[in-house]
Amino acid sequence: AKRSGAAPYFLTADDHDALTYLDHLKTPGGVLARDYIGMAVPAFTGRRTWVGEWTWTPDFIQRAPVAEDLMRGRFGPARTQQLVARIGARFVLSDCGAAAPLAQLLGPLVLSTHRFGCATVYQVRATTASSSRASAALNRDSVN
Repeated sequence: AKRSGAAPYFLTADDHDALTYLDHLKTPGGVLARDYIGMAVPAFTGRRTWVGEWTWTPDFIQRAPVAEDLMRGRFGPARTQQLVARIGARFVLSDCGAAAPLAQLLGPLVLSTHRFGCATVYQVRATTASSSRASAALNRDSVN
């Protein structure tokens, strides 16, 4: 295998540390990440992810570019917060290949931030939407 950036065949130590943190964390909840690291989330953490392996992700063709754009900072704060709340994830994982200033874009949704070198895990607050309808959608429509 080679380091293509298309799949996480090789994880950086920082990405691995972020996944290990999510694995050991007692707080339940799904993870929003771009497809690159999202593929590793279920295997390394036992958590659901909104975008993961393409054959297991419902509507992958629509979801992957949204997650990628969010992680690259292509949406403003209002749109980023709206998307995260609608998706219903309790954690946002920014891997070493993502480049957005997510703390600024997520704003008041952030409960805590845990940095692992170039990777960061944001715990986000459950909104009214994410605690009911969106949470059900994350559980129903996510990769195991």
